[in-house]
Amino acid sequence: MLKNCLRFWCTWGLYLLLPITSMADPVSDRLQANNRRTLLETNRCRGCDLRGVELAGAKLVGANLRNADLRGVDFRSADLRGADLRGANIETADFSYADLRGADLRSANVQGANFSNSYLVDAILQMADLRRANFTNAYLFGGVDNFSGTPRFTNLQKANLENANFTNADLRYADLRQANLNRANLSFANLENIILENTRQEEMKLCNTTWQDGSVNNRDC
Repeated sequence: MLKNCLRFWCTWGLYLLLPITSMADPVSDRLQANNRRTLLETNRCRGCDLRGVELAGAKLVGANLRNADLRGVDFRSADLRGADLRGANIETADFSYADLRGADLRSANVQGANFSNSYLVDAILQMADLRRANFTNAYLFGGVDNFSGTPRFTNLQKANLENANFTNADLRYADLRQANLNRANLSFANLENIILENTRQEEMKLCNTTWQDGSVNNRDC
C-alpha cells in the first residue's frame, strides 16, 4: 500500500515539474498555423490569433491584420508597407529591419516591441501604446518630397512612448503632439523640426541629441 502511494505521488510530482512548453495546446498551435497559412495566401487575417508565429521576411504589403493578436510574432525583415495593424495586440513582437512605411498602427498595443533598424516613414502610430518599445537606429523620416516640398515623417500623436528607446533614431519632423515621452532614451537621436506641442517630457535622456532647432543637447552624457 505504502509503495503504491509513493509511486503515485512520485509520478504526479514529476508531471508537475515538467516545463510548461511540454504542455502546449495542440489545438491552439493548429489554429495559429492555419491562420498563418491564411494570411500568407490571402494577405488578410483580421482579428486572427497569430501569437508567436514566425513571419520573418514575409511579403505582407497592404496586409489586413486589424485587431489581430500578434504578441511575440517574428516580423524581422518583413515587408509590411501599408499594412493595417489598427487595434492589434503586438506586444513584444520583433519588427527589426522590417519595412513599415505607411503602415497604420493606430491604437495598437505595441508595448516592448522591437523596431530597431526598421523603416517607419509615413507610418501612423497615433494613440498607440509603445511603452518600452525599442526604436534604436530606426528611420522615422523619409526626406522631403521633391514635388510638393512636404516632409515625409511618422505620426506619433498621443502615443504613449514612456521608457521607449530611440537611441540613434531619425525622428526629424515627427509629429508627437500630446504624446508621452517620459523617461524615453533619446541619446544620439535626431529630433530636428520635431513637433512637441503639449508633449510630456519628464526625465528624458538626452546625450548627443540633436534638438528641434538643430542644436546638440548633452545634458545627460
